[in-house]
Amino acid sequence: KGIVLSYSFNRDEGEKVTDQSGRGHHGPLNGGTYVNGRSGQGLHLNGRDQYISVPSGTTPASNLSIAMWIKAEEIEAEHGRALYNWGVRDGCNPSSQYLLIDLDGKVRYYTGCGSESVSQPEIRSGVWYHVLLTLDKSGEANLYVNGRREGGPTNTWRGQSISMGNDLIG
Repeated sequence: KGIVLSYSFNRDEGEKVTDQSGRGHHGPLNGGTYVNGRSGQGLHLNGRDQYISVPSGTTPASNLSIAMWIKAEEIEAEHGRALYNWGVRDGCNPSSQYLLIDLDGKVRYYTGCGSESVSQPEIRSGVWYHVLLTLDKSGEANLYVNGRREGGPTNTWRGQSISMGNDLIG
């Protein structure tokens, strides 16, 4: 299917972020500010209550890759800093899936109630990192940081939907 969603953050568009994939999956922006990025502009989201709502139906039902450049200013919050999450987020639910920087500064992907995770080397404040999560239809998840596989393969999401909706970036 090719690229399903691509946000560049290269211009301030107010309360939405424009999808560059050509598919029209523009995302409403809840808070955040445009800042100097790694290349051009970036979007500063606090990982708590500032986020982009990814339109429903954007996430494919099988193979999926999520890639982003991140630079954390601080890593302190009750549950770390969210990078991308989807599924049901209320309570303990096996369809919930999260990609985040956890309290010990590691990039982590997990599903459900926090069991089964892929954890990575410590992310340092003020340094740019490229993060890539791949999920395939067999249930295999791999996590890469700066082009190096740091976690996986693991079958953390086998049998779970990756098209539940409620997708949030940040």
